[in-house]
Amino acid sequence: MKKFSVFMLALSIAIGLSSCGSSSTEASDTEKPMITIEQPSVNQQIKAGDEFSIKVIVTDNKELKNWKYDIALTTKAPEKKNNDTWEVIGTMQPLSGASFTKTTPQLTTATAILGIYTLTVTADDTAGNVATATRTFSLTK
Repeated sequence: MKKFSVFMLALSIAIGLSSCGSSSTEASDTEKPMITIEQPSVNQQIKAGDEFSIKVIVTDNKELKNWKYDIALTTKAPEKKNNDTWEVIGTMQPLSGASFTKTTPQLTTATAILGIYTLTVTADDTAGNVATATRTFSLTK
């Protein structure tokens, strides 16, 4: 009888401990953040020497972690023969919460090369899901 009582006690403790763990019905976060690029607009033409801002909205179903943006020359205007480029390479910036709106300070194009540029925005969440959005714009005379 003593062995049976010890067995029942051990079984009760095991059942009690297993029911205290995380629920197996709780789904893990597999949803990527959503990125909306508001500025520059699609195929916007910006005059060389002008300033402009980048405006992005990033949302997630749970919790955001980081974001960054990069700007790179995609196609050089034909009249430029050198290999100079104008690039803005961002570093990952920490975020918190499930929604984020950012407008950068004015970026100057005074030293930029005429051509088509690609803006790439990357964001990740605390579960490690990564999203990327791109936008093309031009620098013109």
